[in-house]
Amino acid sequence: MHGQNCLGYEYAYGAGVFNLKKALQPGLVYEEVAEKFIDYYMGSGILYSSLNLPYFSATFPLGTEEKWVCHFPRKLKSVEKGRTTYTADVVVRATNLDLPLQSIKIEVRPKKLVFENFGDEQKFLLDVHVPHTKKKESFGIISGYLKWTKEAGNEDDVKIVVDSPIILSSMDMSSISLEGLPLR
Repeated sequence: MHGQNCLGYEYAYGAGVFNLKKALQPGLVYEEVAEKFIDYYMGSGILYSSLNLPYFSATFPLGTEEKWVCHFPRKLKSVEKGRTTYTADVVVRATNLDLPLQSIKIEVRPKKLVFENFGDEQKFLLDVHVPHTKKKESFGIISGYLKWTKEAGNEDDVKIVVDSPIILSSMDMSSISLEGLPLR
């Protein structure tokens, strides 16, 4: 999975291929209550960015002079007994924009999460910085993933890796009028 550098590969695998053995011991889960989804879909003031989803997806403006910044607050819950530590790694896999991959900054804060016991929750923030796209005029995709890896406490520990896809797509803002649209 992680050896592939195909554009939009995250659309194909999502949060991963189903593996029954791994499903029995996921390590961490993103948890959200149904009421929050209902409030979001009913237009009750819940913003998409506030949902605790197991992936990161947003649309950035194409053809602007300013860099684009987006923040994704998330919360992970431990479903393991005892103290566990997970370390984050972000990989920007591919883009079809005429930008060097190194110019796209995706960072996690904090990079390390420590869970004291089963049910413990920890928050983190994924920050995305895309340089200006003034000279870009076509649709663009930035594709990658966030990987949380459990640090081994002893040789009996099962290696656990929690993947979360990152999909960023562009929109040409020059032809869009925001006049008359309600702003929140």
